[in-house]
Amino acid sequence: IRDRNYPAPCGLDCYNCSAYEATRDEDEERLRILAEKWSDEEHTYSGDDIRCLGCYSTTLYKGCRACEVRACSVKRGHDNCSQCGEYPCGKLMNEWISWKTVSWVQAKNYLDGLLGEKS
Repeated sequence: IRDRNYPAPCGLDCYNCSAYEATRDEDEERLRILAEKWSDEEHTYSGDDIRCLGCYSTTLYKGCRACEVRACSVKRGHDNCSQCGEYPCGKLMNEWISWKTVSWVQAKNYLDGLLGEKS
């Protein structure tokens, strides 16, 4: 697992995510509650679907397992999208727009900050 200050490829702060915290704490009740909260007409989740230890682990939230942004970053050999010459691309922006439980603005600011560190 990467440094706790390192974002997911999309800029999400995995280590302050409620799914990460509940998984880390082995809190089955909290995972069940999150699954209910995150479910909607299109997606129904169980506690096991929500279980996640961050994008750089092998224990991933169901949505992250299928995440095109994460797959692209891995394929290109980048730790996160700010390392890509196409940042921010349409794929990443579409991912941000789809988020219902977190703000994409914070993720973008996180990645923009990393981009600024390279200058």
